[in-house]
Amino acid sequence: MPYMPDNVSIISLSSDSSDDEDPDIMTVISGKKSDRMATYKSARRSSRLNYINNNNTITKNTYSQKPFDSKKPFDIKIPSVFKYEANKIHKINTRNENIKQEINKEEQELKEKYEKLQQIKARLVMELNDNGSDGLLKYDANENSSYIDSLIRQEINDMDKVRRNFYFLKNVEEMIFDFGGNFDYIPQSLLFLIARDPITAYNTSTIIKSDLRKFIMRALSTVLNPQHLISIIEMIKNIEQNVFTFDELVDFTNKFGGETKLFHENKMPLKINMFNNHLRMQLLRLTLLFNGYLIGDNEEQNLAGFLKLFFYVVSDYNANKREYTTLEYFTVSIFTQLVRKYHKPDNNEFVLLLFKYISGIETSNYGNAQETDTTKSFELCFNFVRLLNVAFTRNNDTNITDIIYKLNIMSISNASSLDQSIPELVNDLVSYIKLTDIDLKFCYKIKALIFILNGNYMVNQTRDTLNQIKEDIMELKKIFYSSMKKLTTATENLDLVMMVQDAFHQLEYLNNMIESFQHEDLFYNDI
Repeated sequence: MPYMPDNVSIISLSSDSSDDEDPDIMTVISGKKSDRMATYKSARRSSRLNYINNNNTITKNTYSQKPFDSKKPFDIKIPSVFKYEANKIHKINTRNENIKQEINKEEQELKEKYEKLQQIKARLVMELNDNGSDGLLKYDANENSSYIDSLIRQEINDMDKVRRNFYFLKNVEEMIFDFGGNFDYIPQSLLFLIARDPITAYNTSTIIKSDLRKFIMRALSTVLNPQHLISIIEMIKNIEQNVFTFDELVDFTNKFGGETKLFHENKMPLKINMFNNHLRMQLLRLTLLFNGYLIGDNEEQNLAGFLKLFFYVVSDYNANKREYTTLEYFTVSIFTQLVRKYHKPDNNEFVLLLFKYISGIETSNYGNAQETDTTKSFELCFNFVRLLNVAFTRNNDTNITDIIYKLNIMSISNASSLDQSIPELVNDLVSYIKLTDIDLKFCYKIKALIFILNGNYMVNQTRDTLNQIKEDIMELKKIFYSSMKKLTTATENLDLVMMVQDAFHQLEYLNNMIESFQHEDLFYNDI
């Protein structure tokens, strides 16, 4: 153990001793505290106490200025950097949600569009196969895909829709018809006699005179030569005898290929096509059948129903396109009988009834009876009037020509009067169109002008009236020319654009024709 002086005390130096217990080196050596050290320690203690008191004061003041809010225990101030990031993420999520909704919307629209196209395709295939061929002409969605796809493109194109027409006569393969009577063939000798001298044949043949109904049934069932059918028609047209009822007329028309199921529909349905390889024989048999009904004098006859049936036959698109000559024969034969039977020269009841029917017809596209195809309705009405004018061009029967002239007047005039002169009629058209816009109906009125501005009705016009008509035609030309400049295929109905152009050329032709009348060009006297 080392030596230590006796006057030196052993002091424990602990690290956790306080300042007032912590002696300095001089105290240890001398054994007593120095005044300077005491002063230093006192100042140091005072400084530490002041620091503690100051901290306590700050804390106390802080809590007193911001008292605890019991309603917002988590009201913590978030740094702006976190707010910026949160807003950024929110915007990204919102944009992603919007994109997702747009994608879902586009997918739904594509799905609906696809389903709509499939429905259109199925409807078109059904329409194409409803073609009167009884399965001979059949369309398949896969085998005829290119043709059907082209129709779909047209169907969804507002500017170039699928062209549909009215068909009444379907294909009938049977050449021999069994009406339940097992009729024998008419002897060839009798057929030749009818062709050579129909009056003698009727008066001398017991086969014909004893039972005209049975003879006509035999002819309808077994005669295959068109000329023999024409001879029989010419023989019976002047006979007065009840042969068929209206119900039988409808039933037999159906047997010969007429779509009589359409007879009970309010609108005439339009289709893409109809297969028919026996138009001529059909039309001739219907001519004989219709004559057999009209020569009767029974009171049961249904004029309104007959006019509808007659109109359906003459409006058949295939007949007008491929068998117009035979259709003219049918028209002349049946319309002559109609006028003879129902027209009274002292009144206009028949012509008014006829015009009321043809002007009230409505058409609709296949499978869509709710919508009316106005364009085709106007076209069928115009075609009927044109057919009568063409078929009776050479006819000298004043009753018939008078009815057709009045029908022309009513087709063109905006008034209800049937007594308008030609100059008044044309002038009314000018006055009317100056107050309104050109539409399809007015275009068809212009097209129908040709039926009255021809040789038969113009030869009695004076030079002054011809000048007046010519001036009005020139005025109509200016109006149509102005409309042609305004109309464009991009903004207007394509049918209207084409009709306006067609009507303008029609007016040009009429203008040239009237000039020829003024110069007494005889070439135009027989138009």
